[in-house]
Amino acid sequence: MAARANHINPSVIDPAATGASRLRRIRIAVAATGCVAVLSFGVPGLGAASRPVNGAVARVGSASITKAAFRHWLTVANDATQASTGVAAPTLPLPPDYTACIAARRTQPSDATKSTSELKALCAGTYQSLVKQVMNYLIQSIWIQGEAVARGVTVTRAQVKASYEAQRKTSKPSLATTAELNSFLAKSGQTIKDLKWRTYLNLLANGINSKSRKAASHVSAAKITAYYQTHRAQFGTETLEAATPTIRATIAQKQEAKADAELQNDFNITWRGRTACRRGYMVSSCSKVLNATTQLPATDTGHIMLPPSRPQEHTYSAPSTTTAPTGSAPSITTPTTGPLSTEPTIPVPTGQPPRTLVVTDLIVGTGAVAADGDTITVNYVGALYSNGKVFDASWNRHETYTVPGPLGTAPVIKGWNEGIVGMRVGGRRELIIPPSLAYGAGGSPPAIPKNATLIFIVDLLAVTH
Repeated sequence: MAARANHINPSVIDPAATGASRLRRIRIAVAATGCVAVLSFGVPGLGAASRPVNGAVARVGSASITKAAFRHWLTVANDATQASTGVAAPTLPLPPDYTACIAARRTQPSDATKSTSELKALCAGTYQSLVKQVMNYLIQSIWIQGEAVARGVTVTRAQVKASYEAQRKTSKPSLATTAELNSFLAKSGQTIKDLKWRTYLNLLANGINSKSRKAASHVSAAKITAYYQTHRAQFGTETLEAATPTIRATIAQKQEAKADAELQNDFNITWRGRTACRRGYMVSSCSKVLNATTQLPATDTGHIMLPPSRPQEHTYSAPSTTTAPTGSAPSITTPTTGPLSTEPTIPVPTGQPPRTLVVTDLIVGTGAVAADGDTITVNYVGALYSNGKVFDASWNRHETYTVPGPLGTAPVIKGWNEGIVGMRVGGRRELIIPPSLAYGAGGSPPAIPKNATLIFIVDLLAVTH
């Protein structure tokens, strides 16, 4: 969906993967894992990968993702909204019985009359959504590190430290003081090691993008001359010297787009081909099932820092409903009556897709207005403009979605950050989002193809100022 794959990034953790959270070229879903940092790799000595681990949930070449790491980041994904809203996260749904999840759902008015089998199905759906987000996120973190090794991109301890400290000072919510940092860690389920690991990944990803762009941006004088001669008519009386800046920018843009596509191809084809997952953990980033006989190309594990697996020892106790932040609630559910109680349908569009964001209010709300910096809870349906095919919807999970971060800078696609501002609670809005504000030239395979225009219908259910 826009917000998760994620937009959650993300790798749609996932549409769910942006801004800083979903980088322009290397797209990794980070939305469900909280905020503070994005991705990056490559500090030798920070914790190198070992030989393949028996019982690992996934392997990328010879680098293994352990079940302990998966379980830790599953908790982080489940607890993501606690850090931004202060409202207690839902009970973590754990198979096969989902006992705790079922018991917690029985206390919700909207689920009180449901049978055990119905509640179990809801819990299972939530679990599968979390698995998709977390597995794609962890797998793609290794992809980035492997690509960094291949391209000679490195990050030092000093760079990680400097970036981490800088982000603490500018982060929202603030992490400047020790008390604020500890509060965030308890709410998000993350550790300081987690934050530094994510900072490391972010720096590596930026380094890969920067190196790719720098190489692609060089335009020789011969290319400029050839372009001028081939397109002589469009320049009229303009001399080669005068036209050179425009020609250089045009050629560079094309070369950079080609480099972007080649880089994305490395991730979608090359690295995916080196990835295997155990049954029960298969996601779009996996190309085959992992078992005792699975053969994968070797990976330079000496430069790969595996996902941290140590859980956060401190837990967060949410305030009572009487002291909850203004605009929040202990549980925000889909309305049972009125126009927002029914899932909207998206008809197959006609005509050429727009090149800019198109916002249409289908129902004008009467509640609080969503503004930059707010935390919002929504229902949504997302579909491809090309054929109307739905690729994600909160309705399918039978639960609302709270965007994990402040509107305007939240780790969702840019079309959401721009398109929801100004909407009122109780409203339903259609967003037609061009590729430049969504997933761009790389798309978010397999659900979202490259250069895809997207349509979302978003119901705004709550705003926290």
